[in-house]
Amino acid sequence: MRRMSFVVLALIALAGACSGNEVSGDRRTVGGVGVAFSVAPSRAEIGRPVRFTLRLTNVTGKTERLTFPTGQRYDFWVMDGDEEVWRWSDDRVFTQAVTNASIDTQATLVLTENWTPDRSGDFRAFGELAADGYERPLSGEIHVG
Repeated sequence: MRRMSFVVLALIALAGACSGNEVSGDRRTVGGVGVAFSVAPSRAEIGRPVRFTLRLTNVTGKTERLTFPTGQRYDFWVMDGDEEVWRWSDDRVFTQAVTNASIDTQATLVLTENWTPDRSGDFRAFGELAADGYERPLSGEIHVG
């Protein structure tokens, strides 16, 4: 029975990998918060949206407090080599006041935005939480065909 469960799980994983909904992205832990960045799908088509997600999970036994130097909580952008082709925060205005947010014990905060590619190529996407101590971006690959 145990072998059968393993085979079923392996088939489910294989089916997900073949479905065309591949995901790309980095993850790391900052203090007591696991931070994951994902790009879905990682193989996209011109004119079809690509979803960027930053997922923050509090893995501690206490509430984690985030401090933002401005009203901007996050940013996402796409690079083609050295050329920036899109940035979520362009043409947006953010308050210039310190703001705070909390993530309860074992809770997850999810931040998402979409980008719609207008040309083909291989791109690198970035996601960055704007909170103090989290400024290093995470990245993922996108192929647009």
